[in-house]
Amino acid sequence: MKTKTGASKLISTILALAVLFGVFAAMPLTAHASTGAQLISQINSFDPGPGSTGQLKAVAGMAVIGHSSVVVSGTVTGATNTLSLNIDSNVDVYWAADYSGSISGGNAMIALAGVGRFEVQTGGSVINNNGVALYVNSSGSNSITVSGGTVSSATSRAIYVQGTDASVNVSGGVVSGIQTIYSGGANTTINVSGGSVSSSDLAIIISNLSIYSTVNVSGGFVFGLRAGITGSSSAVITMQNGKTPTISGTAVVCGWNEAAGTTTYTEGTNTHLVTNSGATVKWGKSGAQSGINYARGGNTGFFSISGVTVNAAAPTTYAVTVNSGTGAGNYAAGATVNITANAAPAGKIFDKWTAAGVTLSSPGSANTSFTMPANAVTVTASYKDAPATSTPPPATTYTVTVNSGTGGGSYAAGAKVNISANAAPAGKMFDKWTTADGVTFANANSASTSFTMPSKAVTVTANYKDLPAGAYAVNVTAGVGGTANANVLYAKPGDTVTLTAESGEGYIFKKWNVVSGGITLMGGEFTMPGNAVTVQAIFEPIPGMTTPGVTEPVETTDPADPGDTTSPDGGSTASPGDTSTPGNNGGENGGFNWLWVLLILLAVTAVGGWITFFTIRKERKTQNNHISEEEQK
Repeated sequence: MKTKTGASKLISTILALAVLFGVFAAMPLTAHASTGAQLISQINSFDPGPGSTGQLKAVAGMAVIGHSSVVVSGTVTGATNTLSLNIDSNVDVYWAADYSGSISGGNAMIALAGVGRFEVQTGGSVINNNGVALYVNSSGSNSITVSGGTVSSATSRAIYVQGTDASVNVSGGVVSGIQTIYSGGANTTINVSGGSVSSSDLAIIISNLSIYSTVNVSGGFVFGLRAGITGSSSAVITMQNGKTPTISGTAVVCGWNEAAGTTTYTEGTNTHLVTNSGATVKWGKSGAQSGINYARGGNTGFFSISGVTVNAAAPTTYAVTVNSGTGAGNYAAGATVNITANAAPAGKIFDKWTAAGVTLSSPGSANTSFTMPANAVTVTASYKDAPATSTPPPATTYTVTVNSGTGGGSYAAGAKVNISANAAPAGKMFDKWTTADGVTFANANSASTSFTMPSKAVTVTANYKDLPAGAYAVNVTAGVGGTANANVLYAKPGDTVTLTAESGEGYIFKKWNVVSGGITLMGGEFTMPGNAVTVQAIFEPIPGMTTPGVTEPVETTDPADPGDTTSPDGGSTASPGDTSTPGNNGGENGGFNWLWVLLILLAVTAVGGWITFFTIRKERKTQNNHISEEEQK
C-alpha cells in the first residue's frame, strides 16, 4: 500500500477547497440586511421571476428590546428566482407563506446567510420541484427551524447546509426530499424532536467535510428507503465524519429495504422494515392509503407511501370440534356457528348439547347455533334411551352432505332441506349449486336455497367463480329454519344491496346478523364497502310447532315471551328490514278479538244514550204543551 506524501496531501486539500468554493460560487449573492425593516423592504419588492404568479408579503412581528421579527405570508407559484436573505443575529423571520416553483442549476428556492433565525411555521411551505428547497450558508449560529408546514424537494435536498455553526431543528411539519437534510458545513447541529423527515434515499447525511457535526433524534418520525437497508435503522442516517446519531425519547427512525423485491405487503407485518430499539413499525392502511403505522411511547402515527399496496390481513379463525354431529370447521370470532346432531343410534333419542364457554341458542334442539368466541370450542351431542311406548318408530331419515356450505344432517323423504353456501374465498363469488343425486334446487344460482329430500342420501356442492374487477362478494347465509338471499352476488363500493329472508315451516324470521364486512343495515339494505360482506339470517322456532321431516324435535320458545311473534301458517317471508312475521295477534281463542267486543259495546251504549235523550226531551215538550193548554183554559 502506498502512503500519501506531503505534496499529495496538499493537492487533496486544495482540490477540496476548490470544490467548496465552486459550490459557494454557484449560489446567488445574498442581500445584506442588518435590520428587520430592511428584510421587510427586500421581501416585499422581491420578483419571483417570469411565469410566476402571486407575491410575498412581509410585515413586522412582535419585537422585544434589541430584537425584531419579520412575518412573511402570501402565495407564490411557479417561482424561478431565488429569494436570498442575510439575516442578522437580532432578527427572527417567521415564514407562513406558500412559496413553490422550479429552480435548478445549483440554486435554491430560498438561500439563507448570516447568523439570524429562520422558522417555517404551520401553513407555510417552501417547495422546489427541480432542486434544493432551503440552502443555508451559515457564517456562525445561523438557525433553521421547521415547526410546521412543509419543506420539500421533488428531485434534490430539502435543506442543504454549508458554512459553520448552523443548526437545523425539526419540531413539526413535513420535511421531504432525496437526501433530505444534508450538511457539508463544519460543526452543524441537526435536531429532530417532532414532525417527519422522509426521503426516497437517505434521510439525513453528514458529509466527511462536516467535522464536529452531530445528529440528535428525540421524537418525530425519520424515514428512508433504498436498497440494502437491513439490520439497523441508523442506515437511513449516514454520518461520514465518524460519529453516530443519538436516537432517544419517543423517536421512531424507520428504514425500508425497497429493493427487496416487492411493493405489496400484508397489514400488521413488518416485512423489509427496520426501526430503532423500543419503536414499532408495521405495514398498515389509513382509508384508501397504504403505508406504515409507527409507535413509540406517545409518539404514534401513520406515514403514507405512494406505490405500495397493503392488503388487509385474513381474519383469525378458531377451530370448532363437533362430537356426534356436523358443523365443525374454522370460524372467526363473532361468526354464527350452526351445528346439527347425528341421527340417534337405535333405541336412543337426542337429549342435549354440551359445550364449555359458549351459550347455545337451543341446547335441547338437534339443530342449534352459537356465537363463536375468540378461542377453540368443542361441542358434544348426547343421547338418551327412547321412551318405552307403543308410539310408531320415527320416520326413516337419509343423510344430506353439504360441501362448502351448511344445512347438512338427517332428513325424512319429502322434507324441505334448506342449505347455505359458505362465504366465498378472497377474490371469489358464489356461482351455483351442483349435485349428482338428482335433486332439484329451488334456485341453483342462489347461495341460500332448498330442495325436497328424496328417499336416499344426497350430496350437494357449492361452487365459486372469480369476482369481476373492482367488485367484492356479497355472502348471505341462513341459520336453521329458512333461506336468505341478496339481490346480487357481488357489488362495487357504493352500490346498494337488498337482503331477503324466507322462513321454513315451523320457523319465523328473527333478525339479520352481520358476520363480517363492517356494514350498517338500514331497512334490510346496506351500502357496499370496499371489502367482502357476510350476513346471516337468523330464524327461531314457532312456539308449539315441530319441524316436519327432521329426525329430532325442534325446541320451542315460551309463548309468553313478549319478544316472540308467531305465525299461524307454515312459513313466512321477511321483507327487507322485517324482524317479525305477520300473524294472528288476537289471543288464544282462534282469533277472537276483545277489542271488537269493546267497540261494539261502546257503540250500543252511545246509541242507547241518544235514544234516551230524545225520548226524555219529547216527553218534556209534551208536558209543557199540556200545561200551556191548561193555562189558556
